[in-house]
Amino acid sequence: MIYYVLQPSLCVIVVGGNILILICFISSNKLREQKYALICSLASSDLLIGLTKVCTLLLIALGGSFGECMTYNQLGVLFSIEASIYSVSLLHLIMIGVDRFIGVMVPLRYASLITKNVVVALIIISWVIPLIYMIYAIILVLLKDKIRPRTCYFLITWIIRHFKYLKIIQGLT
Repeated sequence: MIYYVLQPSLCVIVVGGNILILICFISSNKLREQKYALICSLASSDLLIGLTKVCTLLLIALGGSFGECMTYNQLGVLFSIEASIYSVSLLHLIMIGVDRFIGVMVPLRYASLITKNVVVALIIISWVIPLIYMIYAIILVLLKDKIRPRTCYFLITWIIRHFKYLKIIQGLT
């Protein structure tokens, strides 16, 4: 019972807070710097997370449970969309962390390393990679009616590869 009260109120707070961040970014000229562009893009991805969660909660409220109101294909598409939006948010957090790491560890070279083009490329990468994976997952769900084991293998290797990259980055510091 607490879940059904807490989750929608949390979604409203997330959506409202991210809308306020986007309004501040649009209305203030001081915030239109390249270091705030990643935060604005993160706010827009978090806004999408809140909105998709609200839609999911509405489906639960209307249908009782997913099994009663959605087919397997619809569930697969919905979960693929949610997972890709979560991935966008996670990639933004990683990009912001790398940006701040460079800003703290190499402050004199920050302006030459993190240019406007680099920030735009980081934002594009953090939106396009999950979008490609989402399209791939949706096609698998719609065409095959079940996720093949290779998809799980792909996800596991992707996670292991990123942990290896983290170890390499930690070894450089």
